[in-house]
Amino acid sequence: MPPAQPPRTIYDEARAQPEHVVAEVLEGRLHLNRLPGSYAALAKTNLTALLFKAFTRGEGGPGAWWVLPGVEVALGADLLVPDLAAWQKPRVPRIFDHPSVHTAPDWVCEIVTASTRAFDLADLWS
Repeated sequence: MPPAQPPRTIYDEARAQPEHVVAEVLEGRLHLNRLPGSYAALAKTNLTALLFKAFTRGEGGPGAWWVLPGVEVALGADLLVPDLAAWQKPRVPRIFDHPSVHTAPDWVCEIVTASTRAFDLADLWS
């Protein structure tokens, strides 16, 4: 008889999803969504470019922010993937190359689509 495998956790389930699926864990429940369509992807790309220029590079804006699209944010038992998230550099001086960020963002943005509307408009960050 093969050795017993430890039970899969909800995080194992989230990380086992294919790349075209955005997996998030909120209040112990796994939420799965497809990657956004072309219009939402274009909106995210354009918004990232504008915010990066002003908020990360300081060109026409305050600078001193990290603006990152689609980063996995692990906060306690929750695992979220906001479309855009930003951290003030004085609070988070360096970005590390880890699968998840464990520091709450100072700002988040969700690009609402028909398929993600209910989840995106939930009050997740208060």
